[in-house]
Amino acid sequence: RGTIVAEAIVLTSPVEEYNGTDVVVKWVWTSKTHTAEADLVRHARNLAETENPHMLDHLPHFLCVEEVEIDPSEDLVLRVVVQEPLEPLDDPRLTGEELAKAFKDIFECYRWLVEVAKILHRDISVSNLM
Repeated sequence: RGTIVAEAIVLTSPVEEYNGTDVVVKWVWTSKTHTAEADLVRHARNLAETENPHMLDHLPHFLCVEEVEIDPSEDLVLRVVVQEPLEPLDDPRLTGEELAKAFKDIFECYRWLVEVAKILHRDISVSNLM
């Protein structure tokens, strides 16, 4: 079990607009029974479209999502997600005002995810807040 994250550039895509785009690729080895991050984000984005369109600016946009069963006798699957890059909170180029706005937006989004989308993220750390 674990996650690997890498930056990449789309060289060739069936979706022409993605060509040359900077992306982040996440490889997640996890239990088959663990709800996929892509499913949670899809649920939240669908709710946001009607309930709170402002939240769409704060939820990741996935360009591609794949799931591969490595060994049918094991409980593990490999989930690969290609998404637009997000800005890390520890970026030294952020001003104090930008950082304060980012935290305000994060708290608003987190509260909305819990209260409206019924999604609770249990690993809140600097590396997971973008």
